[in-house]
Amino acid sequence: MCARCDAVDLQLVDLNSVLDGATEVLAQTLLRYDISELTDEKATLHSEHRASARYRMLAHHLEAASSLTEELGLAKVAVDAAGERFGRYLT
Repeated sequence: MCARCDAVDLQLVDLNSVLDGATEVLAQTLLRYDISELTDEKATLHSEHRASARYRMLAHHLEAASSLTEELGLAKVAVDAAGERFGRYLT
């Protein structure tokens, strides 16, 4: 978890403890609304974390694929050069 998620968790704990002691219906309703909003915010934070992690993973795979493509290109150049140099022996 991150600091933002931890802060939301602390707010939820505080609001739930206040809700447990609330006696007025309006206060209970408002507290439930705040708790719902914070819960939604936390879910959004988790979605952002997953999207960010997925982006980093895709960027890593793209970098690896680019590196492999470069290595394959160099290998092809080496094979072509060897073919030119030793081709006469193969025919």
